[in-house]
Amino acid sequence: MIGAGKTGCETAEQLAANGHTVSVLEMREEGAPGVERASQADASDRFADDDRITIHTDRRVTEIAPEQVITDGGKTFDADTVVLATGSEPNDELVDELTDLDLDIYVAGDAKSPNGIHTAIHDGCEIGRSIGAREPTVSPKQ
Repeated sequence: MIGAGKTGCETAEQLAANGHTVSVLEMREEGAPGVERASQADASDRFADDDRITIHTDRRVTEIAPEQVITDGGKTFDADTVVLATGSEPNDELVDELTDLDLDIYVAGDAKSPNGIHTAIHDGCEIGRSIGAREPTVSPKQ
């Protein structure tokens, strides 16, 4: 598993629950970046109790080769499967293209911030309630 963020940790747990041994490689000095401290501690505790999951922090992957992953400094990790969970960036290309039109543009989901399906549904619902309301809670992108 390359990446120890929320998605990487959840995927590692599921793989381990299915009987796989998982090495999680994270380029930062701590696992679960961008996750609140309580959740980081919870993940660390759960992983410490599961001998099928090992987290290696401060390891930047430089190469994926047959049967192995190579990190900076030449350290190698055996791998029969590699899963990438390396984070995401907002995909707002369409928003940028539509900005020049004389339209009210509301942004939700991965175009706003890649935070998962629950956040996208919440944002979309909030936008839907706000459009045409006497006191809107969401404004269109300017």
